[in-house]
Amino acid sequence: MEAKFQIMSTQVIKPFTTTPHHLKHFNLSFLDQISPYQYTSVLFFYSASNVSSDDTNFTSLCDNLKASLSNVLTLYYPLCGRIKANAYIDCNDAGVPFIEARVSSHLSSILEYPQVNILKQLLPLDPYEPVFENVNYEELVMMAVKFSKLSCGGVVLGVCMSHKIIDGIGMTSFFNAWVETTKVSGNPTKPCMEASLLFPTKDMHFTTLSAGIVESKELVIARLVFDGTSLSRLRDEIDGYSPTRVEVVTALIWKSMMDATIGSSRGKKPIRSFASHVVNIRGRLVPPFPENSIGNVIQLAVTPLVEMNVEKNVGLKDLVAMVKKAIVGLDVDYVSKLGSDVGFDRFMEFRKKLKFMVSEDIQWSKFSSWTRFPLYEVDFGWGKPTWVSTTIFPIRDNVMLLPTRCGEGIEAWVTLDKEVMVQFESNEKLLQHALVSRAS
Repeated sequence: MEAKFQIMSTQVIKPFTTTPHHLKHFNLSFLDQISPYQYTSVLFFYSASNVSSDDTNFTSLCDNLKASLSNVLTLYYPLCGRIKANAYIDCNDAGVPFIEARVSSHLSSILEYPQVNILKQLLPLDPYEPVFENVNYEELVMMAVKFSKLSCGGVVLGVCMSHKIIDGIGMTSFFNAWVETTKVSGNPTKPCMEASLLFPTKDMHFTTLSAGIVESKELVIARLVFDGTSLSRLRDEIDGYSPTRVEVVTALIWKSMMDATIGSSRGKKPIRSFASHVVNIRGRLVPPFPENSIGNVIQLAVTPLVEMNVEKNVGLKDLVAMVKKAIVGLDVDYVSKLGSDVGFDRFMEFRKKLKFMVSEDIQWSKFSSWTRFPLYEVDFGWGKPTWVSTTIFPIRDNVMLLPTRCGEGIEAWVTLDKEVMVQFESNEKLLQHALVSRAS
């Protein structure tokens, strides 16, 4: 039976304590300014065994979430504001929409074969609409919440947070603080809000790197699940490099994407490709920047260009080495200079090079990883989540890596052109190490 989604109520949650006047103006860093007007989304699924199924208890859960959210927003007050001129946030306490909903579906049905169209309806808004639609950016909320009751008694918490102000690490810190506020003796940590001091706001117009890479072709999404045993076996195949789980999975998926692209053209078209990974640079700054800082304190690690065709292949070990070198290359020397005028100029030249490569019909395999985020520890008092997921940015050659519940595996969401996906999901090497299923 097709799932039905019903919104029961919508309420705007404001900070428990009014934001004082001297904190009303929150400057964006230039790393925030270049970030796209999209939302980082996350979904937490909790089973009925941890949540009472009666309506009274669901109402109580909603009330507790709203109260604790109001409290934590006192610390994270920029999430209640609105962006102005892509330069600062007017922290006007406009608030965060909180939606209560009912879904006529069982948790087991959703988890058996997760589908993107279902996941998106469990979110409070379309996280990518600002990228593709003509919207007034200054009216966009910084955060929204949707809390849904499933017909089996389980619940789903869907959250969207503006990527203009918060990255994956910052999002995780927010959830840690939110969970702390639900505890009787909780002591949430105040976030660091000084990224703009390191990477000062710039008085200039920025375009995002997503501009120009959205395809009109039909895109499809696949979900890959690597268990711990498969990852250990895969890492053992790469002698001499001691790759991390993320590095070896990245290399395997990247290679499979290139093979699939060549295969979809029946070998007639060679491929030029490079891969990138989003890297948290907080710990690479001197002194290290706090992990609970909000803002985009991240950089792209980019590999060299790879050329392949049916006669010229590149080995998995070589790709692992490229990925590892790119990530390590974002060292203390690089990140420490990023906030200077010289560092900024070098950064902008790097962006120009990326845009040129994209315009030259070069495949850009874009990777992000949340595998080290403690998302399965988000317990609001009714137990840890059964499953944590997100929705992937709908552009071609995009990959999101997530942890599995046990902590030993990796779940990968991959977006490709339809004809390329046919080749990708039948790749023998990939199928040896992962369970592959269509998600759209």
